[in-house]
Amino acid sequence: MVINYLGSVQIKSATAYNSADILTDFPSATILIMKNTGIAVSVDGYPMFNVDFNEIAKLETGHTYQFNKDCVIAVGIYVSA
Repeated sequence: MVINYLGSVQIKSATAYNSADILTDFPSATILIMKNTGIAVSVDGYPMFNVDFNEIAKLETGHTYQFNKDCVIAVGIYVSA
């Protein structure tokens, strides 16, 4: 898988992060990549679920994320498989 990394976002626990705000900082971004272990996330207020190190999620507007711990998320562009 080829990914162009654009940067990262320092996440604070129990803080809501809007996908539109991330896209304002990284307008060409298409994916988020988890860079910590032992993290759970809630998307749009749904119950939290665990995410793994290097797990990739599609980034698009209209979503709100909240994490159970401080962490770092890389932001990038998916290029090819």
